[in-house]
Amino acid sequence: MTNSNKIAGLVGPTIIALTLSEAMNFHIWAVNIAPVTYLNGTLLFVAGLAIIRVHNHWRGWPVLVTLMGWFCILVGLYRMFVPEAPQAPKNSVTYLGLAFLFAIGIFLTFKAYGRKESNTGTSKIRYAVVACLLLLSVFQVLLLTIHLHVPRTVQFDSSLPAVEINGYKYHVQTVGSEDATPLIVVHGGPGLDYEYLKPLKELSNDYRVVFYDQRGTGLSPRVDKKFLTIEQNLDDLHSIVQHFSNGKKVKLIGHSWGATLVVGYLSKHPDMVSQAVIVEPFILYPGAPVKEWVEKFKGASKLGSIWNIATNIMYYPFVSKEDGQEGYEYVGTKIAGQTEPGPPYNCPGQDLPPNTFKRMGYAVYNTILKPVMDNPGSMKYDFTNGMAAYHGDLLLMSGECSILGPAYQEKYTIPKLPPQTIHIKAANMGHHMITLNKDWAVQTIRKFLNHNNGEETLK
Repeated sequence: MTNSNKIAGLVGPTIIALTLSEAMNFHIWAVNIAPVTYLNGTLLFVAGLAIIRVHNHWRGWPVLVTLMGWFCILVGLYRMFVPEAPQAPKNSVTYLGLAFLFAIGIFLTFKAYGRKESNTGTSKIRYAVVACLLLLSVFQVLLLTIHLHVPRTVQFDSSLPAVEINGYKYHVQTVGSEDATPLIVVHGGPGLDYEYLKPLKELSNDYRVVFYDQRGTGLSPRVDKKFLTIEQNLDDLHSIVQHFSNGKKVKLIGHSWGATLVVGYLSKHPDMVSQAVIVEPFILYPGAPVKEWVEKFKGASKLGSIWNIATNIMYYPFVSKEDGQEGYEYVGTKIAGQTEPGPPYNCPGQDLPPNTFKRMGYAVYNTILKPVMDNPGSMKYDFTNGMAAYHGDLLLMSGECSILGPAYQEKYTIPKLPPQTIHIKAANMGHHMITLNKDWAVQTIRKFLNHNNGEETLK
């Protein structure tokens, strides 16, 4: 019996950890990598063989230890001999199986660590073990019953509108006549989606308005972080422009980070664009503009506070996963949508409505922007290098209530823009003027674009 207790003390907690982690990470079996499956099977086989070599009892509760040994051997052999076969399908049978194994793990752990101290009563250790096992049981039940979701990307939902360019499938929505001049909308972030800029659909009477989720954001597929760079973002925008240009110069509208990308694109491809609208670009070049924005943002924003993160991270384990990013992005999208009225970006009483964003790209934010926020000196890219070569129309919009408003733009942005730039200062508005003051914003942008609405062919 002593031998059974010792082995149960190893097997029980192991089963608990395995079943909990499997329930939280079903998505890892969506892509079946045969060598990894084979290795997993080998480890299970060796573990099972080790158990039955030292413990092959078939009476009383220790029989569960023996059965777990044989179970590991059989599963291990299956994964070794057919490593390319389907593994752990996400269905009710698998959930029931995990729940059954979890219950065995709880029982064995209790048997191993919940022993009586004497014949007169139960030890404090037993009470602690029982409490921990009850909490784990509740957590497992919640894992098996609560399933939170984020919107699926075009990788997993073929019904979503998408365009594949250069081997990457972007989530794209177009509004307006296909023969009209393309007007491409570049959303903010890095890591947000285009949902909040949909008021610009009203410009489709005159233009073919193109919305796209940037690589790794919104409903576009997730990618390795090596593809999440400033240069890749600009190359992607160029791909979008080329795909929709129809041999004409296009028009661009960029908001926030999207405005920064538009400035970078005009600097690299000035002859591809006839008109551009930029709404409060930031961190356009290294040095003072980056440092000042980071200081002001950290001083005024509550989005990244420890308490705000802690109160939302509890959702992570219950989010269903396919590409592996859903848990982080469910939490991140909730935090991004929990702004407070007023500063640092909006006027008092102004706030983004609920569900403004569909799905943030956590890896994009974490790879591109977070390092800059942690160390402003790490920002080395100059988006304005070459901007003097752009001779098309350019409108800069800024809101008086935003930390990126007129003062910031006049200090850092305007000196880097060409002389034909028009700067409109929006009174009683903030950074999200397109979303919160859509009638004014659309009317102002339409008036600017209609200033030169002739179609120009590319050189």
